[in-house]
Amino acid sequence: MKKKLPIILSLSFLVVGAGVFGVMIFKMRSSDRLLSPKSETQPTPTPEIEWGLWEDQFGFSFEYPTNLEVEQVETEGRDSNVVLSSMDGGKISVSFGEAPQETIEEWFKDYKEATASSKVEDIKLSEKDAKKVYFEGGKRMVTAMIDEWDLIVIDGTLGDDELLKKTYDKILESFYLEPIEEGEPAPAAGGGEAFEGEELFLEGVIEE
Repeated sequence: MKKKLPIILSLSFLVVGAGVFGVMIFKMRSSDRLLSPKSETQPTPTPEIEWGLWEDQFGFSFEYPTNLEVEQVETEGRDSNVVLSSMDGGKISVSFGEAPQETIEEWFKDYKEATASSKVEDIKLSEKDAKKVYFEGGKRMVTAMIDEWDLIVIDGTLGDDELLKKTYDKILESFYLEPIEEGEPAPAAGGGEAFEGEELFLEGVIEE
């Protein structure tokens, strides 16, 4: 019995020592976890948009992203129709042509696509009164403005494309239409000036 007692004590010391050592290792690892910073997933940075300037021959201009496809599309009844397209199928068209109505209020009254549920906003486009119509909660927007006898319509099929939505807002913000300069009255035949109620006659030369 005396011989077994030292063995039992030795085994007890080993077990206790192993336990203490294990606790120390656990505490050291826990402290390392607390000290080391947590790795956080960084969001992918959004690339900056490079804006270009479209200057149309009919006197209007606007800014647009240079990575969008831009083309002139011939459209019946419109002098100019600029279409910007994205790879996802969305597009924005900026059309210019003769206005069938005299005011933007008359245009909206005749605009058949707008319904009672359509949201309509009065805005300024190139410092002129304009109407902005929302469809499908903003997935499509149509903005129209009449300047003298010209009608400008900006029609955007945007869907959920954030770039196209930013582009549409940028077009409205940057849109500029050159003011129409009042021309001089046209000279009458023969270089004289024509007055209301007055007739001009040219004397013929009779050769003998």
